[in-house]
Amino acid sequence: MSALRPHIRAARALAEAFAFEANETGDERNGLLLCRISAAYSRAAKSMEAIAEADSYAAYDDRLAALSRELGKAEAELISVRSAPDSANYHGRSRTEAAQREVKRLRDEVDRHLKSGPDPVVIHRQSAGQTAEALAGWPVQREGC
Repeated sequence: MSALRPHIRAARALAEAFAFEANETGDERNGLLLCRISAAYSRAAKSMEAIAEADSYAAYDDRLAALSRELGKAEAELISVRSAPDSANYHGRSRTEAAQREVKRLRDEVDRHLKSGPDPVVIHRQSAGQTAEALAGWPVQREGC
C-alpha cells in the first residue's frame, strides 16, 4: 500500500483540480471534457486503492499461512519428542519443555497476527464484483463534477 500511496494522492488531487476547473469554466464543452478527465483520475485512484488493498490482504494471508506451517512443524516435533524413548530422563524432559515453549510461542504469534489482521466482516463485504470493477477502472459509484 505504501508504494502506491503517493500515486493515489496524486490521482485524487488531479481529479479534484480538474473537477474544480470544470465547475469554474464558462464553456460547456470544455467543462464536460474537464469533468471526464476528473472522473478518469478518480477511477484511477480507486483502481490503485483496490490493488493496494488486495496486496495487503495477500500479504496478510501469506504470513498467516507461513505461521500455520511453522506451527504444524513445531507441533509435530513436540509429538515426536514426547514419544521418544528418552522422554522420561532429564535430557528428554528439557527437549519436551523446549518444544512446548516453541509451540506456545507460535500459537501466541498466530493469535496476535489474527487479531492484527483485517476485519473479517470488511473482507466479506469486498465482493469479487466490486474488486473486478475497481481493477478494470469502471466506476464503483458515479462521480460528478
